[in-house]
Amino acid sequence: MKKIAFIIIIIGIATALTACQNFLDENAKGALYEEEGYTTMAQLKNNAVLSIYNYIGGSEESLGLQGTGRGVYDINSLTTDEQMMPIRGGDWYDGGLWKECFEHQWGGGNDLVEDTWVYLFMVVGKINKSLEHIATYRKNCEPADTAKLSEYTAELRALRAMYYWYIFDLYGRVPILLSSDDVATDLRQSTRKEVYDFTRKELLEALPLLADETSTMPKKEYYGRMTRDVALFVLAKLTLNAEVYTGTPQWAECQDYCERIVASGDYELADTYADNFKVDNHLSPELIFTIPMDHLLYANLFVYPVRTKHYSHGAFFGEKTENGQCATLETLEAFGYGTDNVDPRFNDNFYADTVYEDGVMIMEDDGVTPLVYRPLEITDFDLTGSKYEKTAGARMKKYEHDKNANVKGKQPDNDIVLFRYADVLLMLAEAKVRQGESGLDEVNQIRRRAGAKEYTTEIGIDEIEKERRIELMWEGWRRQDAIRYGHFTTKYSFHEDDGDDHTIIFPIPDDQMNMNSGWEQNPGY
Repeated sequence: MKKIAFIIIIIGIATALTACQNFLDENAKGALYEEEGYTTMAQLKNNAVLSIYNYIGGSEESLGLQGTGRGVYDINSLTTDEQMMPIRGGDWYDGGLWKECFEHQWGGGNDLVEDTWVYLFMVVGKINKSLEHIATYRKNCEPADTAKLSEYTAELRALRAMYYWYIFDLYGRVPILLSSDDVATDLRQSTRKEVYDFTRKELLEALPLLADETSTMPKKEYYGRMTRDVALFVLAKLTLNAEVYTGTPQWAECQDYCERIVASGDYELADTYADNFKVDNHLSPELIFTIPMDHLLYANLFVYPVRTKHYSHGAFFGEKTENGQCATLETLEAFGYGTDNVDPRFNDNFYADTVYEDGVMIMEDDGVTPLVYRPLEITDFDLTGSKYEKTAGARMKKYEHDKNANVKGKQPDNDIVLFRYADVLLMLAEAKVRQGESGLDEVNQIRRRAGAKEYTTEIGIDEIEKERRIELMWEGWRRQDAIRYGHFTTKYSFHEDDGDDHTIIFPIPDDQMNMNSGWEQNPGY
């Protein structure tokens, strides 16, 4: 954990990814000693605040909240009944990693468990260092600068709280690091409720000082940054899952945060579902928080659309695709695939059956056989030797293909969607229904936009869960939802359920446990 507590700040790297256009426009002069990089307000903004946003996305495995593999997104998605990474002959065995994840057989040495922990705490450590630089500068600053310094502090505290939400959601009992000198293994484990309370308190205290601006417009000051609405969204997620985290539901509080976002008037459902995932999706009025993508400006990667496609499918675009993850049978059932009542969003989310691009039928490697994805041929996790070993499973189609993407398709210009308004409406509907109120209007707004048949009678939790599965497919929310609805440990596809629900929290990584004999491993590991 020393690599988390010890931070080297590199200043002025022209190719550094950032969520702020102004930071990218700075003229690089080389590296400076750390203490020289925080002597003016401009430096403080760039090096203590904006530089942190370099880590929301990532250009290497396990880094970033989404976009790269073997990290936060995969641990929240490939452990669920939403999607899977089946073994396809010599492809995707990876030492049994993905099968272990899907079957809930992971332990403290699992790569996803360990690498995700390291990434999340790394960012916490960097935020702590930035807060210390701001505190040091404040001691001798001009009186006119104090208000802006308070805003920077609030922004970083809220961002750190968001990262702690990811941490305790995944790992339960974790240490709370508040100083860059803190080493996780030197501190006691706080209970999950203690970390929940800390996270909620940090967000609420920061909220009044956060920018009342949207976070999703390029070339604007707060593009890709923590703003008031982003913090309200995190608070809504916290309280939506409060019963899971603390044993005490907080539905009324969740409803309040959602209603505040609705009342802001800053967001509305996009005209079409697909608008949220187009190459120019920053224009969507629905997006609340994204990972900015621009192949000319940022180094962030988005590997999932490449990782999912068959090799010949990618070759059509000149991409080196990997023929990996696909939808589970449970997901297909939720969408109504193979029935007379297929949800209209199926074609927005999946490549299935015969594949066409730009009106051209894609052929397999032999140049003669049409490429046909077989959604229902996921007959086992290990497809080796199956007739449809390479073509079984419906593939991710959600994001519009960017023909100008860099890095063989892994660096498109579609911003990666983290938080959006449709999720706010669904959280609001659920909070209402849990309190005996009606969530019909909120759910029907979403179904109406999708062209799906609207509900005419009151709905319950089952209908809301199904709507979340469909509307938010591929967006990284299924694990939290499945746990809240009691379906994370239920037998699905080829996952045998032994009735033990300990896997709703991941183990503390072995490396961390080995460095502190005073810590307790999570139950069941």
